[in-house]
Amino acid sequence: MPDPKTLIYLASPFSDPTPQVREERFHLAAAAMGRLIAAGFFIISPVVATYPLAGGRWEFEVWSRWCLSLVDRSDLLWILPLNGWRESVGIRAEVALARRINVPVRILADWSDGVPSFLNEWEAERRIEELLR
Repeated sequence: MPDPKTLIYLASPFSDPTPQVREERFHLAAAAMGRLIAAGFFIISPVVATYPLAGGRWEFEVWSRWCLSLVDRSDLLWILPLNGWRESVGIRAEVALARRINVPVRILADWSDGVPSFLNEWEAERRIEELLR
């Protein structure tokens, strides 16, 4: 059973000029978050938390202070690798902060049944280094 005191920040891409892409990313992040919460994990997703509040302001710059403050309070950062995650300015900033403050970063490989599996450490590290370049 997951430790209920461990706060996990779920990083996922969101910003996109196309409203349908933003909406799909919100729904995918919400579904992943729901499955993981149902499995006992204590997860915060800035995409899920802010989508209804955004009021048309989707840029990471608008939300960065809030998002990075949550990363700073988190014990783990998990990347939800939806299409666009490698180009995400937000994920790049969140991972850079997590690295600076020694918050472990993992990339989810599967979460569909609420039991997360991750990319192996070597592959995850390679992808994270590419992201931070």
